[in-house]
Amino acid sequence: MSNLMTTPEIVRDIIVKELQIPEERVFIYNQKIKLPNDDQLIVVMSHKLTTPISSKNYTKDVGGEHKEHQEITTREELSIEILSRGIDALQRKEEFIMALYSIYSQQVQESTGIKLYRISQINDLSELENTAIMYRFEIPIVVTTWYQRIKSVEYYNAFSGKVTAKSTPTNIVTEFEQPTEV
Repeated sequence: MSNLMTTPEIVRDIIVKELQIPEERVFIYNQKIKLPNDDQLIVVMSHKLTTPISSKNYTKDVGGEHKEHQEITTREELSIEILSRGIDALQRKEEFIMALYSIYSQQVQESTGIKLYRISQINDLSELENTAIMYRFEIPIVVTTWYQRIKSVEYYNAFSGKVTAKSTPTNIVTEFEQPTEV
């Protein structure tokens, strides 16, 4: 799964493209990046929690090669924080919800195997910072994700063994080998 985009990266991509916010202003939480110290809009994406919903594992013969399919469906909780020292965050907070339900967002969700739940609220976390108010809003979102991993596995179709039946008076011991070709 290391070559796949994480859910915060997918949502970040939707926000950047739909709202036309410069990429350098939309961060994934804990990237060790110093936030800009200006009045412009800043967006911080964070991953809060993952809860597995279902998991399954099965094998499949694909072109004569045996493959193991591992699948998991999860419920992930993310947070979008919108910040600004100016009024951009206050004026644009609703646009984020519109972006998450846009046609582009729906296409991205279909192509990446995620589904955004209905968003219920925008939390106002604004506070006085030094001598000015830092406008800060949080939009909690819930996402259903589906991941699949396929890998080759060795398949054994030939066995040798020994069967001992001690319940008979003669204590029969039978050895057998299964043919290698079925």
